[in-house]
Amino acid sequence: MKYLKFKKVVIFKVIKVSYLIFFAKYSFLRKLSLMVKRIIILISKKERKRIQII
Repeated sequence: MKYLKFKKVVIFKVIKVSYLIFFAKYSFLRKLSLMVKRIIILISKKERKRIQII
């Protein structure tokens, strides 16, 4: 009986940890993609200014 309870706790902890890792990766990827989008927007604005100057 004790063993089963222990097993359940371990499984729960493993699921929790894997979920946290997944969430961290997901949020990191979202931040990264937002940064990339901002950089692209900045570059495109600079390019437009350059084109206007020409």
